[in-house]
Amino acid sequence: MTGLRVLYFQKRSNRSGRESLSSRRLLGRFRELADECVLGHVVVESELAHRYRNDPAAADFVSRDLVAQLAPNVIFLEGGLFGLGDDSWRIPRALAESLVPGGAALIVSDADWNEVNQNREHYVQAGSYFGVKPRLDSHGLPLIGMDTASNAGGWKEIVCRPDKMIISEWARPAFDGVEQIAAGIPVPLYFEPSAEIIASGNDGTTHLLDKSNDHDEGLDICPFGSARKVGGGYVVLISAAVSGDVWSTRFPGNTTWLTQLTQFLVREIEADKQVTAPRLRSHNPKISEARASAKPQVFISYAREDFETAKRLYHDLRTEGFNPWLDKENLIAGSDWKASIHEALKASQFVLLLLSSRSVDKRGFVQREVRLALDMLEEFPPSKIFLIPVRLDECEPSHRRLEDLHRVDLFPYESGFRSILRSLRSQAVVGSDEPAPPAAVSGSESEFMSRISRLNEDLQGLESNALRVINGPGMIPGGMISSWLNSLKQSEATLAVLQKELIFLSASSEVKQLLLERLSEASDLLQRVKSEIDRPL
Repeated sequence: MTGLRVLYFQKRSNRSGRESLSSRRLLGRFRELADECVLGHVVVESELAHRYRNDPAAADFVSRDLVAQLAPNVIFLEGGLFGLGDDSWRIPRALAESLVPGGAALIVSDADWNEVNQNREHYVQAGSYFGVKPRLDSHGLPLIGMDTASNAGGWKEIVCRPDKMIISEWARPAFDGVEQIAAGIPVPLYFEPSAEIIASGNDGTTHLLDKSNDHDEGLDICPFGSARKVGGGYVVLISAAVSGDVWSTRFPGNTTWLTQLTQFLVREIEADKQVTAPRLRSHNPKISEARASAKPQVFISYAREDFETAKRLYHDLRTEGFNPWLDKENLIAGSDWKASIHEALKASQFVLLLLSSRSVDKRGFVQREVRLALDMLEEFPPSKIFLIPVRLDECEPSHRRLEDLHRVDLFPYESGFRSILRSLRSQAVVGSDEPAPPAAVSGSESEFMSRISRLNEDLQGLESNALRVINGPGMIPGGMISSWLNSLKQSEATLAVLQKELIFLSASSEVKQLLLERLSEASDLLQRVKSEIDRPL
């Protein structure tokens, strides 16, 4: 593995009069592992760093010239992303956005409740880059994870056990040999489809606390670690105190996990480079075709007025492992653009047709794309998904044939994008066009099916209970309704976790489709139970 070149940001300025470095153990471990390791508190312009070179706090400053010389492949911030009294990142956002896609891992640690609460608007704004946002209560305060069964002395200091954590299987190697980690005052995160869960509380014992009124919100895994692929690198946000010596002294697994996570991300970055490096491409046509088909091509058809949404789709699909085709991104200067679009459309495994009230009746080349896609659709069997109409607002398609296809509403964007992913992943075929033989259900798949069955059984029991009371004589006790609502909330959280896990489950497309159908049934049942409980409210 290429050596680590670490740019490490300490929690506080040396001017603060307080302990500036929170984790001497972690920094020491990085120095053991890295070829180079630079310590500071904030990145500044080189001229400013030079001007204050004799200042007692000169060690706080890392100049842009030094960053360029180091060319870090790891940027680690203890104590959160902010620290300058405003919305400025301690590593300028523009600099981070230039380093990460080139092959660096940006890891922001210790964004616990105190840090997020102090900068909650800033973390919400930064969420567009990290693919996650802090979950807030009705008063705008961050929620808190707590665990009365597994903690370090206080309920808000969760001792998380990897076998109880609900995380992406992709991130499991970071926990090799780690029996437990401690997470101080964790804040649960909302995840966009492009982000993966890499750390959470304990399934079955972790709850959420509404700080505004000290109300227990019920069971929730409290996902507090996220990773999102950005170009050739990764951005990570850990919304809990995990790196400081106050934790690693008692829980050495914290340091082990953070260093292994860092090494894992660097290995992933290197592996991606090797896959895409031109010198490694085979001249064997069959191997080249297999590599090309490993990422299904998705053609995005849109009108000029909807370009911003099309561009967002393009980047999100790339992050999710697909090979999207968008004219503004893929056309080569000087090429015959009409012929190139026609060829790309015919070579695509899927077509996303973006529809809006501004485009459905518009004349132009986009209508030619629609007609060609509809002609191609006739060649596919009814069970095969090829053309997906995607509405951007309340509009009606002008082509009658489109009315027969199940459409996706991309408003709101997040839920619509998840629907698109489900459709694409249920149909994506690598290599041969021949259907794969029926696959046996593995142990992990069987266990996944059992969890869906348990969710359905819980919902059916709740429905039976509620209907018996609702249809019976007398008033419904308020405490009972509250209990039903809490049970529903837990079921919704379980369903969300299962839907997220299915994305990462290693299984054949046939088995995934079966599991997807079962999850869809559970979702329908949940909505039905919710409407029945809403009736007496």
